[in-house]
Amino acid sequence: MSVRLRLLNEEMVKTKKQIKILQKRTDEKTVKQNNITPVIAYYSAIPHTAIWEKAVASSRYELEADPVFTNNSILPCQKEPFSWETISYLKNLAAA
Repeated sequence: MSVRLRLLNEEMVKTKKQIKILQKRTDEKTVKQNNITPVIAYYSAIPHTAIWEKAVASSRYELEADPVFTNNSILPCQKEPFSWETISYLKNLAAA
């Protein structure tokens, strides 16, 4: 990869991150201005249901190995990259 192409790629990544930050701020502002109460939805994988195989495939844990991994408080099917900081931030935003 040429130096110029690499630099353009790095700039594009930075721009995408900045756009995401602006979108997040706008979304938060919209929610607060309209007195909307956000509610965090939890999903708990249930064995032998139609979506169980998708849950097993997307989980960071071996859901079939131990029932504790299906506990929704550990967010077993959260997409990567996973961040407890983001989850805490969302919970605090919903509680505010």
